[in-house]
Amino acid sequence: MANQLVLSNWHKAYIAGGCAVSMWLASQAPIGKVGKGVFLSLSLLHSVALVRIAKPLIFEEASAIARLMMDKEVKNTELLLQTKQLESEMEQVYATSDVTSDTEVINELKDSLEALWDAVATNPTSDLQASTNRKSLYLAAVSLLKNGKSETFLIEEVFGCSGRNFQNGKKLLQELLHEGEENKW
Repeated sequence: MANQLVLSNWHKAYIAGGCAVSMWLASQAPIGKVGKGVFLSLSLLHSVALVRIAKPLIFEEASAIARLMMDKEVKNTELLLQTKQLESEMEQVYATSDVTSDTEVINELKDSLEALWDAVATNPTSDLQASTNRKSLYLAAVSLLKNGKSETFLIEEVFGCSGRNFQNGKKLLQELLHEGEENKW
């Protein structure tokens, strides 16, 4: 009683499958009709046992896969909710309410706008065209414009497009403002 062998369902399934195949192979030997019948019966018996053992294993495997997929979906949903929360916080930060034209607020907006512009300008080939960086850049630009800063200030000081590049900066600003109005940011 102390040395009992405990087998998992997987081991039992492998044993039943091996026995079923062994009995079927034995029935193919030249052993006569009675021997063939006995081995085929034993093979059928082990096949039925294999099916009975395999049913819970199939259910366990399907449940494990379903749990993994649900966990993945929950993580994706959490990520989406965090992104939405960050977007709403950014909208509140850059919202154009009764903000006075304090130099501290304007400098903070300018710094964040420069950082966003660097993120967008350094990687123009990525999907940043429709990303939250473009949206944040638009909200910061509109906030600075509504706080009394001119388009020239944005183009020269933030975008860094002065001299020959001024027209390119102006075009980029107009595209950004147009995109923001189009998307109703």
